Amino acid sequence: MRRAVTWTCQAVVVLLFAAAFWLRASSLESLPEPNGDEAWHGTQAYHIAHGEPVYLQTGNGNPLNPLNTGLMSLLLKFSEPRLWVLRTPALICGVLAVILAYFLSVRVLDKTTALLASAFLAVLPAAICYSRRGWDCSPTPLFGVLLLVASYRAKWKEMLLAFVGGLLCHPTNVFMLPVVLPIYLARTQPAFLTDPRRRKQVAIGVVVVLGLFFVAGMAFMNRPQVRLLQIHGFEGGRPRWGVALRLNSREALLYLRRLPILFLGEPGASKSATSVQNWAFWTVLLGTFVTGTVRLVRERCWDRLALVAGLGAGASSLFLIAGAAGLRPVTNRYGLFLVAPLAFACAVLVRALVVEPSSPGRRIVRSVQVAGLLAVGWGLLLCYQHNFVDLFQGNARAESLWTLRTDVEDPRYGALRVVIRDSRLEGPARAGQKTVIVAYDWWTRWPLTYLTANLGFVDVHQLIGPIAPGPDKPALRRFLEEGAYAVCFRGQDLEKAVAELFPADRIQRWEVARPGNVAPPPNAGHLMRYCTSVVVYRLKPPSAELAQAPLRAAGANNVGRW
Repeated sequence: MRRAVTWTCQAVVVLLFAAAFWLRASSLESLPEPNGDEAWHGTQAYHIAHGEPVYLQTGNGNPLNPLNTGLMSLLLKFSEPRLWVLRTPALICGVLAVILAYFLSVRVLDKTTALLASAFLAVLPAAICYSRRGWDCSPTPLFGVLLLVASYRAKWKEMLLAFVGGLLCHPTNVFMLPVVLPIYLARTQPAFLTDPRRRKQVAIGVVVVLGLFFVAGMAFMNRPQVRLLQIHGFEGGRPRWGVALRLNSREALLYLRRLPILFLGEPGASKSATSVQNWAFWTVLLGTFVTGTVRLVRERCWDRLALVAGLGAGASSLFLIAGAAGLRPVTNRYGLFLVAPLAFACAVLVRALVVEPSSPGRRIVRSVQVAGLLAVGWGLLLCYQHNFVDLFQGNARAESLWTLRTDVEDPRYGALRVVIRDSRLEGPARAGQKTVIVAYDWWTRWPLTYLTANLGFVDVHQLIGPIAPGPDKPALRRFLEEGAYAVCFRGQDLEKAVAELFPADRIQRWEVARPGNVAPPPNAGHLMRYCTSVVVYRLKPPSAELAQAPLRAAGANNVGRW
């Protein structure tokens, strides 16, 4: 009987890991729909792969992540631009983080703790979400794992390499140092007190790491985007220590309320993590932290307590610099460095609470604890389903998670197909000319630019910046009169401008519907574009019959799959 129970638990654990890996890889092209940032990085990677001019910094001033961009460039050497290529590096890093969380930490922690850390990282919704995002910050959990293991091994050179790798993912990963430095000091304390040679090595390591932390921190805080976030601790580059010490309770509570969104919600969503999920998160987390910390203190496990303290120090550092604005839904990737430490901290605390099955009563308690942990794991996967999958599927439910294929095509794919097929209908009229597409904003321009990176006969232009009040009508008129196509999401200002510039009988309009195309909810914010279809405009040619001609199938002659 005991053996059957053990086998059942092992089977459920294997299924849990299998489900977590499947949710990272299934429907990679459509959940979520690709955004402009992902496509921008993909475009730069394509230019690198083919020796073309490239931007080495993002619009926010961050350097291109060599791991993310390098893997993407390698894939684009052998593949045409496809949406799955954008997310494959993040997928690889996300899976590696889970695997290495076990196989590396089992050398410095016990086997049970390593398994728990790997399992928590596998099922945490934030880790799954960022494994599906082609963003430069997506490999952060992987470098968090490497940095935590290096700190437990007390190898400051390995810590330095992992720390630099994390900084290349995103500047806010500078706050990983307050997380791991207490661990490093706790692990080196015995040798520091007894071995003069080791004392010198530890001192050098601390000085080097702190020096890098200071330089990276100053560079991070001097960035214009960060200064906008420093609403309490700094103003105009000058410390406001009095205000920093009098942080009002509303700001602190807002920061705490946003932590569940970071760990359980969808990155960039305007609303996620229900009240039930919030209460469950804080009840389980605080209960585990309080009782587990008491047990670790009794057992004098100072290096594991250092991890718990470091997690708090890292979260507090972000708050002191950026306030609650550092975890806004649209920028909560700034707190991504907390994901791996949270998984490891939960693992060491739960391990301290798990009883040893040395008697029948303890075996029953152990079985209840294991069942509770499995329930928490499956509950976290359900949170991912509710806060991520359901959010982007909307009412359509057209995309199936349980197939290897992508069921729902991004409407910008369809819009591009309309443009290319229609431009080919004009035959000699377009011979030797490029097909010009005028995109309304960042979220239409860069996906179209990326998808046409290997099509030399298509040029994509962005008419205006995404924060401008309205489209530049003279430029729009000129583009359309010269035969360009205009593309935007339904309901954007570009539609209104086209209607104001030209009479209805001169406009040819296509609408590529998104499955489940519905009106966006009032609080949708920037998610509006994921609720609506994509529209394509051009001016009708002199012959009205040409505009009504059926679309021909895409052929060869340099148009590829189009």
